[in-house]
Amino acid sequence: MAQMNLSASSQILLLNSVGPGSRKVHRIGNCVVKAYSLASDAWYEYNALSTVTGLHPANVAVPVPIGIRQNTNRTFVFTEYVEGYSLVPKVFLAMFVKKSRDIDLFHDLGIALKSFHMMEADGFDESEIPGEPGALKARIEDLAKGVAGVGVLDPSLTRQLLNRIGGIEIDDRIFSTVTLHGDFHFWNLLISRGKPVFLDLSHAKRGPCHRDLATFSLCLWSSLCYPLSGAKRLRYLAHAFLSGYYGQDFAQACSTGLARSVELSELYEALREIDLNLKVWHKRGYETKVWAKLKIRRLKTVIENVILPHLVTRPEKLVWSTDKNLHSCAVRHPL
Repeated sequence: MAQMNLSASSQILLLNSVGPGSRKVHRIGNCVVKAYSLASDAWYEYNALSTVTGLHPANVAVPVPIGIRQNTNRTFVFTEYVEGYSLVPKVFLAMFVKKSRDIDLFHDLGIALKSFHMMEADGFDESEIPGEPGALKARIEDLAKGVAGVGVLDPSLTRQLLNRIGGIEIDDRIFSTVTLHGDFHFWNLLISRGKPVFLDLSHAKRGPCHRDLATFSLCLWSSLCYPLSGAKRLRYLAHAFLSGYYGQDFAQACSTGLARSVELSELYEALREIDLNLKVWHKRGYETKVWAKLKIRRLKTVIENVILPHLVTRPEKLVWSTDKNLHSCAVRHPL
């Protein structure tokens, strides 16, 4: 790879910082440089990007890796810079105006994730996410009791939560072992020339597909970018996404519990995020504590007002368009 002057700070645009100094992302011309404090993390993502680029999955792309360099303090991963637009403003507008092209877009994102998941890729670590129904329910119970024990969830809500999950029959399809993105939030996505581009493969692993499905759905209403009152109206985008991932199977299986199974995984992810933020709150500085506290409050509200009500109501009916060129679906709530 070509030599690059990392000391030319006037050429570097700070785009993002992830974690407490663990990795930072910069742009230099037509390249993006991600700086890691741990060389092993840098090599893991570089190899993940190289693997995915070599497999050329249909319907999705990742930034092409250019090279990797090290100095005494950091390891730098160089990738191409991808021009595209973020989903963040589009999701905000979708809270107020329901457009068929947004439904189509999220449907296509589901198709793209399915293509990524179906890659026969080597070299990825194994995920520790629960991979069978009993393990998922047990982990939910452990997390719920843990966060209730420190006063985040009140005892009555915890009992209600545990009572509701006990009778849910989980669809085995959410446990299919796939190549996971591992951090599939919409801010790790770009749309470039009409095609989804998946960013940040530092958490990519082999594991059950519900990890990415639930993470993406949950971020629609748990993100602090949006008011919860509006975010609650985004369930139709989550269903469009899942319908793209499962195809006709999702529409047909909605009444038999596929959607509810994914929502149960959303509960697991919400509790898991609360647990992670509690650990952050106890260890980091003032600003991080404030952010963690806001996130914990939002996740608690999401559990109470979005996830639990859906776990006990009748599944929504998905009605598919007969026009295959539209790849769209409409969602009708039961009367």
